[in-house]
Amino acid sequence: MEDLRSAHQFLNILAAEANHFVTITITLSDDEKNDFETDLSSAFVSDSFSDTVNAWNAERRRVITETIDQHLIPHGAKWTREWLREEVEDLVSRRCGESLREVGPAHVARQLPTKNSQRVDVAPFKVDDFQPGETPAVLAVSWGKGDPQKDHITLIFLDEAGRLREHTRIDNLNDLEFQDEFRDFVRRRKPDVIAVGGFSVATTRLSSQIKEALHVTRGEDGTFVNPTEAQEFSRIAITYVFDEIARKYQHSKRVGDEFAAFSPIIKYCIGLARYLQNPLNEYAALNSNITAITFEEEYQHLIPTEKLLTALERGLVDCVNRIGVDINRAVTDPYYQHLLPYVCGLGPRKAQALVKKIGSLVNSSAMLCSYTTC
Repeated sequence: MEDLRSAHQFLNILAAEANHFVTITITLSDDEKNDFETDLSSAFVSDSFSDTVNAWNAERRRVITETIDQHLIPHGAKWTREWLREEVEDLVSRRCGESLREVGPAHVARQLPTKNSQRVDVAPFKVDDFQPGETPAVLAVSWGKGDPQKDHITLIFLDEAGRLREHTRIDNLNDLEFQDEFRDFVRRRKPDVIAVGGFSVATTRLSSQIKEALHVTRGEDGTFVNPTEAQEFSRIAITYVFDEIARKYQHSKRVGDEFAAFSPIIKYCIGLARYLQNPLNEYAALNSNITAITFEEEYQHLIPTEKLLTALERGLVDCVNRIGVDINRAVTDPYYQHLLPYVCGLGPRKAQALVKKIGSLVNSSAMLCSYTTC
C-alpha cells in the first residue's frame, strides 16, 4: 500500500480499469481477516456457559462474519481506493508545482530554462553590465518551421518597458542584401539580447546565420569596416528561448485582445520576447490556462484539472510573494497586473477591486491638483 501511495502507478491502474483492461480488487488477507474477526468476537461474545449463551454466541459470530464480508470490507475497499487516488493525485500535483519552480542540473549562467530547469523562479535575462531589476530590450527572431519556400524570417522588437516598437520580416539571411537589412534593424533598435525560437531544427541554422550576420567581415584585409559597430554587435547576447509559453500565447485570447491584427508568427515572437523579459509574469498571465502546459508528461493528464491548477497557483504564489509586486506599476500596466492576484490575501476579485480603488484615487488626486493649479 505504501508503495502505491508514493508512486504514479496507481493512476495508470485506474485508467486501465476505466478502459476495461483490468479489474481492481482490494481485500484483506485470510490471516488479517481472521484476526479482525477474532478481535470483534472477543468484544461481542459472552463469557457465560449455557446452551442459550452458546446459541447467542453462534448468532453473534454469524452476524460478525456477515458484517465483515458484506459491509466492512466492501466499504473499506471503496474508502481505500479513493484514499489512494487522492494521495497519488496530490503527489503528482505537488510534483507539477515543484516542476514549475524547481532548479535542475541544466541551469547555468545566462541560460534560459529547459524542461529540466526552472521556469518561473528565475529573473529576467541578465546582460553582463545590467544592475538587478533592469529589464533588457529584446529583438525576437523566428523562422517558423524553417521552410525556405514558405516561411519568412520574422523580427519584432520590444523595448525595456515591454512595448512593441517595430516588427518586420526578411526573406533570408544568406543574401548580403538581407544581411544588411538585418544589421540596419539591429543598429537602429540596439537590443540588449536577441531571442531565437522556432518550430524545427532550422532554428539552429537561424541562430548561426544571425551570429554570422552580426560578425561578418567586410574589408579586404579581413577587418570589419566599422570596428566600433563590431564591438557594439559583439556585446549583444544571442540565446534560444524556452518557447512553451510563446506557443500557447500565439493562439490565446489574450494576444487576440492585444495584437489582433498581427500574424501568429509575430505573436509567437512577442511571446518569446516577453518570456525573456519576465518569465514569472508570462506564466502568471496564463491564469487557468497554465494547466495546458505539460509538467509531468506521463501522469499529468490523469489528475483533475482543479487539483493541478491549485498546485500550480501555489507555486506562482510562492514566487510572486518572494519578489513582491510594485503596486503603482500594477495600477498602470495591465500586463504587469497579472501578478497581483498571486499576492497573499488578494486573489482575482480583490486584486481587481484594489486596482480600481487606487486608480480612482489617483484620478481624483490628479483632478484636484489640476484644479488647484488653475
